[in-house]
Amino acid sequence: MEGVILWIGSFLITCLFLCNAWLCAKFIGFWLNPASIISSFWFIVIVIPLFIGFYAPVNPLAILFILIWVIVFTLPIYMFDWRYAVYKNKVKINFIFLFESRFIVCCFLFLVLVCLVSYFFDLLSQGFKVADFKSVISIASAYTNKRYSDELNITVFSKLAVFTSFPVVMLGGLIYGAKKRRTILFFSFLPSFFALFFQSAKGLLFVSAFLFIGGILVTSLFRSDFRLVKGRINKRIVMLGFVVILSVIVSFLSRGLDKLPVEQMIDGLIRYLTTYSSGHLFAFSDWFDYKIGYPHINKYHDIENGYSYGMYTFMSIFKLFGCGGNIPLGIYDEFYSYGDYIFMTNIYTIFRGMILDFGFLGSVLFSLFLGYCFTVSFYRLLVNQFPSFHITLFVFFIGAIYQSYIISSLSWLSLPVSIFFVSFVLYMAKNIYFLKFRMLMDNR
Repeated sequence: MEGVILWIGSFLITCLFLCNAWLCAKFIGFWLNPASIISSFWFIVIVIPLFIGFYAPVNPLAILFILIWVIVFTLPIYMFDWRYAVYKNKVKINFIFLFESRFIVCCFLFLVLVCLVSYFFDLLSQGFKVADFKSVISIASAYTNKRYSDELNITVFSKLAVFTSFPVVMLGGLIYGAKKRRTILFFSFLPSFFALFFQSAKGLLFVSAFLFIGGILVTSLFRSDFRLVKGRINKRIVMLGFVVILSVIVSFLSRGLDKLPVEQMIDGLIRYLTTYSSGHLFAFSDWFDYKIGYPHINKYHDIENGYSYGMYTFMSIFKLFGCGGNIPLGIYDEFYSYGDYIFMTNIYTIFRGMILDFGFLGSVLFSLFLGYCFTVSFYRLLVNQFPSFHITLFVFFIGAIYQSYIISSLSWLSLPVSIFFVSFVLYMAKNIYFLKFRMLMDNR
């Protein structure tokens, strides 16, 4: 009975995420805004585990903390005049055609080529041969074993492949949003699917999907289309999601499930799908119980009597300067599991690291700072003509929201660096256009 009461309490708190999303959309005047998007996302990634893993224990206080964090993140929207922003967005010169300019398309195709070549040579540097490419599942299985046994060689090709993967989908989403081309859609996800099938790297594909959607949403803003849900676009996104899920299932099979009897294979797939879709909530809830002194299932060994001062949230920056301590490959080496279908996960959401870095109150204050930064950037995206940095930052924001249920997007350097790289490409495209325009006017 106690478990049912806790579940009902958790569900009611979760519904408040959707209420907050509606309030933000009501104040701004439309749903396509950072506050409504992040509130809606966290409603989805909490309500799904509540129903799929209804038998697993969850502390409503853990969900309440996330709710408070999200609400505080959205507070800065009430400081801005959104009617003026919408007006400026409608009357300013629409530079959406720059997204499909020859310069940006050429940069996009060049990055696709560099990315695929880098992935190919990375596989060769790991000891695979061209003849091995006949069996995709075998290569993926062997690569996964090398990854978890820490036997992978860190080469310039592996770093270049990961780095170029993000600008590819960021630019691809912008180009596709400006002018729907199936070839752009295909090339945008070609590197991600290559990594999925040959390296069993599922995370890259999902991040790529959200970054791609972020690019499409930017072009919607340029058209003054502020709808977050659009029939025709969402059909394509649903189809893309269906393809992604099927591809992930194939990736799971590369972990040896394909060699099991059908019944055991299906059972294994259910375990993996349940864990990857729902494990984060129950793992964070259990750690939250440990942190506040409640009974918990797992054993944890966090830093006692102190904070990590941003190490988990800004890990890539710490490592860049040679700091960061001895962090395990998967960030946390404690694996949470419960029952038959929550199958060992070390995904504790972005909030575990943030609380370790700044404490409970510090994390909430940090959310206010983040919310203000992204709100200012979004406001300038609407008001300014072609703000290269703010365009890219919004695309990054959509990808970072997805990663927040796993870890901080600043845990690795490749994604934040991509912000500046793509911003530079957009900035150059704008300057090339104005240079050609001036030359044309001078000739006249």
